[in-house]
Formats: sequence, structure tokens, C-alpha cells
Amino acid sequence: MKRLEKYIPLLFLTLCCFLIAIAVYISITLKEFEKTSAELETTYTLINLNNGLLSDVLSIEASVGEFLLVGDDSFLKPYYTSIADIYKRLVAFEKLARSGEERSIIDNFKKLLQAREISTGKVISRHQRNILSIQDEIAFSYIGKRLSEKMKSTVQKINGTELSLLQQRKLANNSSANKFRIIIIILLITIFNIILIAIIIINIQRQKRHLTAELEKSNNLFSSIFENNPASIAISRISDNVILKANNSFIQLMDCSSNDEIIGKSAHDLNMVLESNDADEVAKKIRENHFSENQETLIKTKKGKTKCTSTSVIYFDIDNDPCLFSVSIDITATKNAEEKLMAANRELEAFSYSVSHDLRAPLRAINGYTSILIEDYNTVLDAEGVGYLQSMLKSSKMMGNLIDDLLAFSRLGRTDVPLAEINMNTVVKTVIEEQLNNNTEKYAIKIHELPSIIGQTVLIKQVWVNLISNAIKYSQHKTDSKIEIGSTKKDGLTIFYVKDNGVGFDMQYYNKLFGVFQRLHSKEEFEGTGIGLAIVQKAINRHNGTVWAESKLNEGTTFFFSIPISNNKTI
Repeated sequence: MKRLEKYIPLLFLTLCCFLIAIAVYISITLKEFEKTSAELETTYTLINLNNGLLSDVLSIEASVGEFLLVGDDSFLKPYYTSIADIYKRLVAFEKLARSGEERSIIDNFKKLLQAREISTGKVISRHQRNILSIQDEIAFSYIGKRLSEKMKSTVQKINGTELSLLQQRKLANNSSANKFRIIIIILLITIFNIILIAIIIINIQRQKRHLTAELEKSNNLFSSIFENNPASIAISRISDNVILKANNSFIQLMDCSSNDEIIGKSAHDLNMVLESNDADEVAKKIRENHFSENQETLIKTKKGKTKCTSTSVIYFDIDNDPCLFSVSIDITATKNAEEKLMAANRELEAFSYSVSHDLRAPLRAINGYTSILIEDYNTVLDAEGVGYLQSMLKSSKMMGNLIDDLLAFSRLGRTDVPLAEINMNTVVKTVIEEQLNNNTEKYAIKIHELPSIIGQTVLIKQVWVNLISNAIKYSQHKTDSKIEIGSTKKDGLTIFYVKDNGVGFDMQYYNKLFGVFQRLHSKEEFEGTGIGLAIVQKAINRHNGTVWAESKLNEGTTFFFSIPISNNKTI
């Protein structure tokens, strides 16, 4: 469209010049046509005059012959009328004559006419006086016929010339008419092209106005988004790191009061960058991919405050000048909260570990003394006392299991196990054998082919242990216990699932599912400490994945957990 628009004025000017040339040519052609038409009309008139002269000459011969034959003067009237008509026609002929040759022929015709008149006059005079002899009549008749023949020859000569001219002028007139038709067609085509170009120009102008309006609208929208964006945005030139444009959020981030304190200055001038993780790697990524995202950077504001930002950068050109479009988010408060949370978690994990270890000694004492009382004093104590001791022993064992689970849960936050490729099919089969101890007759277990993953083998096995043991536990009262284990891939994730047809749970209590010591069923119905699913969630989180469940009461439960397919980072 731009290329066409460039040549339209030249094309329009060319067509206008061509139109003017056509108009001039039409004017010339019209004049030629008018001239040939006039000449054609003159030729027709001359031919008619010639035909009249020939008719008059014949009329003269006839009237004179009849007069001589009959001798009645009444037969001379056509003669005198024809003579008068011939002179009138000769006058008209002289006016229309266009060449010396034609005038010479007319003069010759006049002489022949005058000779004819003299000869005829003598005959008439002698006849009227009765002195015309037969010899004179024969002589005069011969002379009259000779003169008439010459007059007719002259007329025929003129007629032949005019017919020839008539043919030529007809051809010229037809040629002019054809030229005129062709010029009219060319003129119409030119006018059509001019109208078409005018329509194209109008359409281009309309599109320009529309594009201008859209561009202005887009610029206003960009400006509004740029200026009012909660993220801190700046545009800087790569060659000298000078900031060309910055929005209000960037000014606030730098603790400045106006654009004047930012625009035209470089990051070095502002002394703003204190530390950037993997700066060389980021620069290389920008050079190769023209973008970098979520780079954590420490900056120093005008007031001397240190802030942490997450910055994404895009490379682009402004008037062939390489620039960077950077978007920064102040994550100082988030980082501080994360540090506090990590410190609190470390304290909590240390406390749990310490408490668990400290509880083990008195718990072993309680368990040991209770066992001694049951074994050595069984005969002394009555049945109720023995029952109390057995209840104490059971409770101490349950507390031991609870402490073991607490220790396992606390170790998840401190243990750094190396990554390895895990064959999930082998792990699942091993866990099922351990849980059922070859007692598989009661459960219909279906295992689909499972893909291998990269992860921490101990943690992943614990995930399978907890999920499969839950499926076995909560479906044990079913007569047709069914457990299904499989996987699928979606959105860059490998999703594993364990499905059972057990008792299920009400989804309105879902928020309690992965909490520590949270139970959705009583201890009397199903044993357990309430930590198993919390361990599953923590282990999967360490693999950058998520865990969730779907369930219907008395119909069964499906647990899902996802692991990124490209999970090659240190967990």
C-alpha cells in the first residue's frame, strides 16, 4: 500500500496530461470531421447541380427538337426555362467551386451554352420567318447536337470528378469518425482510471485516518498503561545505559520526586545497582534471546535504602538504536517475609526434632516398665488392671509412631538428598509388596505403565508409601476393594494418581486434608497419626510439584501429584 501510494501522484499527473492531450486531439479531430463533413455536403450539392445541368441540357435538346418538328412556339417555353435554370446553377456552381480547374470547366461550359443559344436563336428566328431550308435545319441540328454533346461531356466530366472526390471524402469522413470513436473510448477509459485512482486515493486517505486514529488510541493506551502500571518500568539505551523514559512506579521505587531526577541519567550515575545475581549470564541471555525474566537485583535508592527487585528485560530498537525495556517489581517485603518464615521454619523444625528426641527416653521407660508389669505381675493384677496396662502399652507405641512421623516430617526440611532417575514402576511394585506382604487376594490392584522421573528416591518412595497405604487402609472394609495407579502428561507436567473405592470423604473438609495432625476419620475407624499427607505435600513441594485430591463420600478417593517433566534443578 505504501509503495502504491508513492506512485499515485505521478500516475495521476500522467493521466491528467494524457487527458489534456486527448482533449486537444479530440478538438483537432472534430475540426477535421466538420471540415470533411462540409466538403462532403458541398460535393453532394455539386453532384446535384451537375445532375440538374445534365437534365437541363437534355430538356433543351428535346424542346428545340419538338419545336423544329411541330413548329409550335409553346414548345420553346421549356427551352427558355432550362436556359434560365442552367445560368442559376452555374452561378451556384461558381460559388462552390474550390479549384481553378473547376472554374475553367464552368467557363468552358458557359461558352458552349452561349454558342448553343446563338445557334438555337438563329434556327428559331429563321423558322419563325419561314426561311429555314431543309439543308439549314440539318446543319443547325448537327451543330446543336455537337454543342449539346460537348455540354453533356463537360457535365459528366465534372460529375466524375465530384464522384471521385465524394468517395475520397467519404473515406476521410469515416476515418475521422473512427478516430473520434477510438478517442472517445480512450477518453472514457482514462476517465475511468482517473475515477479509480480517485477512489483509491480516497480509500487510502480513509485508511490513513483510521490508522492514525488507531495509532493515537494505541499510543494513548500504551501511555496510560506505561504511566499507571504498578510495576516499575524504564526504557534505557544500551550504548551508554542512559534512561530514556520511566513511569511513576519507577520514580517511586527510586525514591525520587520527578522524572527530571531519572531521565537522561545512567544507572551508574544514579549508583542504583548494588548486586545482580548471575549478571554475566543475564547479559548473555539478552544478547542471544533478546530477553531475560525474573532476575533478582539489589538496588540502592536516592534516599540510600536497599531494595530487592525482580526484573524482566526485553531487547528492542528505537530508531535503529538498541534499547532495553525493563519491568521491575519491588519484592523487598516478600524477601523479608520469606527470610522470617524460613527462620521460623528452621526454629520449628529444630524444636520438633528436639522435642521428638527428648520424648523418646521417658516413652521408652513407660513402655519398658509397662511391659515388665504385664509379664511379671500378671497373676497379681486383676483383669481390669491388666487391661489398663495393655492400654498404656498401646498408647505408648502409638506415641512412638507419632514421634517417628514427626522426626520424618522435620527431616524433610533439612535433608539434601542428591537427584537420581527413579523407575516409578519398580518403586510402586516394591511398596505394594511391602504394604500387603504378599496378601493381595483381597485387593484388585491395577497398575498402568508409569514413566520415570528425576527426583529424590527416598522422598518419592515415601510419597508412594503414604498414598498406597491410605488407599489400602480406607478401602479395607469393602468386599471388592479396588485400587488403580496410573499417570498422564499435561502442560509440561507428569501427573500420577492413586485411586481407590474406599470410604472417601466430604470435600467441604478438604482444607484440613494436608494439615499436620489433621484427621477426617476417627482413630477408632482407621488408625494413623494424621501426618502422612502432610509429609506427601512437603515432599512433592520439594520437587516443584503439587498434590491434590478428589473424593466422594462412600464412593472413593483419588490422590494426584505432579512433577515437572524438565525437573533438572536442585531440589
